[in-house]
Amino acid sequence: MTIFGKKYANSLILCSVFLSTAACTVEEASDSSSNDNPVGGELSPGLEAPGEPTYGSDVAAMEELEAAPIISNGDASVAPGATADGSPAPGGSVAGGDVNGIQYFGRWDFSDPANPTASWGAVYLTARFTGTSVTLKMQDGNNDFQYRIDGGEMTYYSPGSEGEHVLANGLAEGEHTLEFYRRSGGSFGRTTVSGLILDPGAEVIPTERPVRKVEVLGDSISVGYGNEGMNSTSRSTENGYEAYGPQFARMVGAQWSVVAHSGQGMVRNLGEQKDSIPTGTHMSDEFKMTHYPSAGTNPDWDFSSWQPDVLIVTLGTNDFSWPQWDMDPGPAYELTEEEYVGGYQEFLSFARSVYPEAQIFAVGTFISNSTNQFGRC
Repeated sequence: MTIFGKKYANSLILCSVFLSTAACTVEEASDSSSNDNPVGGELSPGLEAPGEPTYGSDVAAMEELEAAPIISNGDASVAPGATADGSPAPGGSVAGGDVNGIQYFGRWDFSDPANPTASWGAVYLTARFTGTSVTLKMQDGNNDFQYRIDGGEMTYYSPGSEGEHVLANGLAEGEHTLEFYRRSGGSFGRTTVSGLILDPGAEVIPTERPVRKVEVLGDSISVGYGNEGMNSTSRSTENGYEAYGPQFARMVGAQWSVVAHSGQGMVRNLGEQKDSIPTGTHMSDEFKMTHYPSAGTNPDWDFSSWQPDVLIVTLGTNDFSWPQWDMDPGPAYELTEEEYVGGYQEFLSFARSVYPEAQIFAVGTFISNSTNQFGRC
């Protein structure tokens, strides 16, 4: 199965297998502004009151923050009704984990429970809150994000180094929802979130998490490399939210986790000589990591903390790549069938040992041609 030139092919095929009822359509997948609601429940209209709400940084609104309550990510004041299921333990790491009613999705590190961090692309958080404004406490000047309030249009957000980010004010009184998505992949660095700032007397309302879970392991195809640009990728042209994995997850109402790294292979990385393979780091190794490899302190991932219903593995493109695609790669680069299949089987055995109940899809890769350096599949 190839993804190139067929934006929804993988999502549609996987959808038909995963769902036992309710058909999925291309139209549903392609509508990036549709009211899909990962928070759960019915979305509040929120924006119907007189006066237009504002989104994004608002310098004047910052003056009101000192009087506002901080819904922090501590371990002392969990919002009423929040459950302990999935909550982080000090020193551990967990995918998701409802902290004070804020729901985290993807691989987050709760070694510091008050300041959870993440570095794999397409991580996100959601919250249902009351009041007329919401500000995110976040440290990250290297990644780009997008968010929406009450299921409305997405707002593109490229933050600076400031720690408090006004996402919306002037909302109608009542309940609202926030969905906040990281667009850019692991190579752009860590994201640290320290909670939300709401109006005085406002609160975060705990909600149920989506039951279905999807995890994707892959390379640039899965991370959304340059999918909103024309050539190479950048923090502004890489959008993991629109990569095939999160699209598929939204089609079936699932939460998602994406562990993907451009240039990486299952056994051999892009342009890597075979004699370097024993000392290299490949996606079969990165699968076991909480963070992107170069993101700093990197505890081992606790697979028992989050068990997906579906694991999608889309690797192989870089395993069969070489530096000069107009030349025969020769024995220094080209994997034998035995080497590749053996490595893939070893990974699948490990994946089955940590995800005993998951449906595992080993998805095909690009098909090479005379002008394509990516492989001889």
